[in-house]
Amino acid sequence: MTALRDAVLPGFLLLCLVLGGASGGGYLANLFLQLCAVGLIGWTLLTGPPTPFTPQQRVLLWFGVAICLVVLLQFLPLPLPLWEQLGGRGAIIAADRETGITPSPAFLTLMPHETLKSAVWMLPPFGLALAILGLGNCRAHRLAIVIVAVMALSVLVGASQLSGGGNSPWYFYRITNRGSAVGFFANANHFSTLLLVSLPFLAALVETRWRGRRASRVVIVAIASAIFGVALVGIFVNGSLTGYGLGGPVLAASAMILVPRARLRRFSLLVLLPAIAAGMVLVFSTREGRQMLAESSTLSAPARETIFANSWKAARDFAPTGSGIGSFEEIYRLYEDPAEVGPRYINHAHNDYLELLVETGLAGGAMLAAFLLWWGRRAYRVWHAKNADPFARAAVVATATILIHSSVDYPLRTAAISCIFSLSCALMTRWASGDQLLIARRNAPRRRRAAPATA
Repeated sequence: MTALRDAVLPGFLLLCLVLGGASGGGYLANLFLQLCAVGLIGWTLLTGPPTPFTPQQRVLLWFGVAICLVVLLQFLPLPLPLWEQLGGRGAIIAADRETGITPSPAFLTLMPHETLKSAVWMLPPFGLALAILGLGNCRAHRLAIVIVAVMALSVLVGASQLSGGGNSPWYFYRITNRGSAVGFFANANHFSTLLLVSLPFLAALVETRWRGRRASRVVIVAIASAIFGVALVGIFVNGSLTGYGLGGPVLAASAMILVPRARLRRFSLLVLLPAIAAGMVLVFSTREGRQMLAESSTLSAPARETIFANSWKAARDFAPTGSGIGSFEEIYRLYEDPAEVGPRYINHAHNDYLELLVETGLAGGAMLAAFLLWWGRRAYRVWHAKNADPFARAAVVATATILIHSSVDYPLRTAAISCIFSLSCALMTRWASGDQLLIARRNAPRRRRAAPATA
């Protein structure tokens, strides 16, 4: 029974990484993950936490409560006079009256069915984070092994996709980047995110296993080097600007996980942060950078800039309440130039922060600001602590990678990446717990036996 209990979280994560690689496609696979998440949440609530939550864990749980409240707020029924005074609703009321439609009291969200669908899509990451915090049997090294193993397997799948061409049977989604290595994903950029976030977890595995017997260190280095080589090959053949631009900083930050000295890790921030900032400036402010962005995406640089401009206009028009969670795709149609509409449709803003403002307004913006403040303070403490769990430091690198990528894409819209993000946030609440505690327990008898001889 204990073995089955310990296998639940790694097994659920494995399913999410393999089946949850699309933001809009794969409905049956995502439905299966959502049903599994409901069972996981129910099991966690019935089992109950074995020990009281730490202050940091309680903060993370309150963020989950805040997300639920924002979702519930979307279904708040409003009287028509109040509803039409909200941002962006006046034009909709005028159009209804011109077509002879009688307006009626409505919810805060403009598209309740899309809001409900988006809320259901949040279940896998929400359930995984809740289970890690509540079940108390999380073994971070098992989750890390799953992430690294699926990454390596995805590279092999990507190689099969490239060798088979655009009609390869190894593509799992109808709408995907055919001709590119996408692994278990529909989007090559999202596969690049998996490749990047696997590097810090690989480093954490090496750091914890390095403390074992000296004879096994050669084997550890050989295995880790082989997996690292697979990841580098995957980044190269994937061809995403995300992998090229963030690969160096992520690799350097992952190497810092192996460094026991906190001072050197502090110094690394003085180098990594300016390097990432310089890369962002290169992409957004120079013609060469925007051209690279266009070449690594299905969108041209002017098209992406147009999406940002239209999305920002929509965010201002629908402030302060937003248009409703899940309504971006339909709302964006109001801001497109009909003369420039082509065969490709825009389903996301390619900037998760901007899309959040469009859909949730000030409530979402305030919640995002509060989360980033918590994340920044927590990341700083974990990165500088001498006794921090190496998997907590890996989680800092992984979440930072996803947060940066979210400024130019929508990786969190997939169950696979959102689950990695949620489990990483949960792991950031750990200090010398989990695997570090297991190592301490294994070494404790040796110290007790050695104490009398030393005396």
